[in-house]
Amino acid sequence: AAVESTPRILTLAFEDPVEGTPYSWKVSLSSTGAIRVTPQVTGQPTLTLRFDRVRGEFSGSYVSAADKVRRAIFGAALLDPAEDLLRAHGWVELNALPATKTAAWKLELAQP
Repeated sequence: AAVESTPRILTLAFEDPVEGTPYSWKVSLSSTGAIRVTPQVTGQPTLTLRFDRVRGEFSGSYVSAADKVRRAIFGAALLDPAEDLLRAHGWVELNALPATKTAAWKLELAQP
């Protein structure tokens, strides 16, 4: 039986595309692709995040506390083989008329 390695603790951070509010969550990602997300600051919205290990893609969503509108999160994993570091980059979408608003996010190793 394979032994699962210790989950990596990462930080996902961005500014909301409408409010400009900075958000950050601690993300624990295991070798099986299981994800656990916890807010870094009390009162932040709950983030639902999934990782597709085959495609290396992240997807998820949260509901803004200010306007109660769901934001969708998409992105891709980036593995730096030279340093064995997992990172990811992506975007946040708010599909609301008259135009789609987006913001970039990043997922990097958590600072100790």
